[in-house]
Amino acid sequence: MQDPETGNDVDLQTKADVYDLFNSWAGNGDLWQERRYTYAQLCGIGGYMIDKSFQDVLRRKYYCEKFNVPPFVGAFDDQPEWWVKGMSLVDTAESEANKYLRRKNG
Repeated sequence: MQDPETGNDVDLQTKADVYDLFNSWAGNGDLWQERRYTYAQLCGIGGYMIDKSFQDVLRRKYYCEKFNVPPFVGAFDDQPEWWVKGMSLVDTAESEANKYLRRKNG
């Protein structure tokens, strides 16, 4: 594959390779984030960006939504802290991805 910023050929075989590439891109803001989404989508490497433990969190979230069941027993305050933080991260990531898709397909 080719690094879209430098034009150099890159070999992405591990998650570390993907993280190194993405973290090498300077800058902030929407353009930088869009570059990540576009590159991951074009190259089919989205799975490299999310480790197995977080994939398990996503599976639980989508299962609970699909079958309308709570992820854990109890009220909100009874939920594990890691779950609440994870859902906050997922909500933010989904919001950013949706904004990107709206702009791209606009």
